[in-house]
Amino acid sequence: MKNLFAILSAVVLTSTLSLSVSAFAPGGAADTPAIESFSTWTQFASPDTQTPAIDETGCLDYSLAKIAVRYNLPLDGADVFDTSYTYYTEFVEEAIHPAYTKAVYFSEHFAPLVRFEEQVPINADTASQSWEQAYEYCHSLQGDIPRAFVLEMHTASGSSHFVAVESLDPVQERLYLYDSGDRFSEYLGDSVSQSRGYHVESIYTIKILTVPGDADGDAQITLSDAVLLGMLLMHDTKYDLRYDANQDGLLTAEDTDYITRYAQYTQLSAEGGNASIK
Repeated sequence: MKNLFAILSAVVLTSTLSLSVSAFAPGGAADTPAIESFSTWTQFASPDTQTPAIDETGCLDYSLAKIAVRYNLPLDGADVFDTSYTYYTEFVEEAIHPAYTKAVYFSEHFAPLVRFEEQVPINADTASQSWEQAYEYCHSLQGDIPRAFVLEMHTASGSSHFVAVESLDPVQERLYLYDSGDRFSEYLGDSVSQSRGYHVESIYTIKILTVPGDADGDAQITLSDAVLLGMLLMHDTKYDLRYDANQDGLLTAEDTDYITRYAQYTQLSAEGGNASIK
C-alpha cells in the first residue's frame, strides 16, 4: 500500500493540508440534505447561499465530495440524507488525508467501489483548446465502466482550481461541471469559465466500479432500481454490493427505501433545472 501511494504521488499533484474539521464554519446550505444541494455547493463564505461548510482552500475536497454523493459512496459517520454540513465535514474527516495525494487516498478509502486510474496532462496553448482536449479525452473513455473526472485548471489570475465533471453533452461537445468556485460555471466554455480564464492543465480519472443502490447497473440510482431490488428480495438473492444501498452488509427492505429516497431527490433536481445526476 505504501509503495502504491509513493508511485502514484510521483505523477499526481500532492495534496495540501486541509483546514481541520473543527475550523469549519457552517455556510448558507448547511442545513439542507447533502443529496438535495450537493451539485451546487460552493466553497467560499461569500456568496454563501450554497456553502455547506466554509472551506476556502478545499476546491479539490469539494470536487471529490460531490463525486461521493453522486455515486452514493458510503461514509461511516454520515450518509447523503444528513445535512450538507454534517456530510461535508465528515467526508473531509474520513476521505481526505493531508499526508497523501487526495484523489489517491479518496480512491483507496472507497475501494473496492472505485479505483484511481490516472492523471492525464492536457497540453494546450489556449484555454479553448484545453476545453476541446478535455472533452475529447473524457468522451473517449465513455463505455461500460463509468468514470468520474476531476479537472485541474489554472485561472487567469494564476490560481489553481479543481472541478468535477457532471456530465458530457455529445451534441454540443461540452463538459458540464460540478463547479464549486465563488462564481459558478455551468460548463467549460460558458461566460463564467471564459471570464475566469479556466485553462485545463490535467484530468484525474477515477473508475466507478460499483454504485451502491444501482441494482440495474446503469451507474444511476433511480426508482427502477428500487422496483428491481424489491423483486429480487422476494427470492433468495445472493449478496451484492450493488444491491446494498445503505452499505450495512445486509439486503433488506431498508435498501429499497434508501433507493426510493435517493431517487426522489435526484428526480426533483432534474425537474428543477439544477445540475442533475446523469
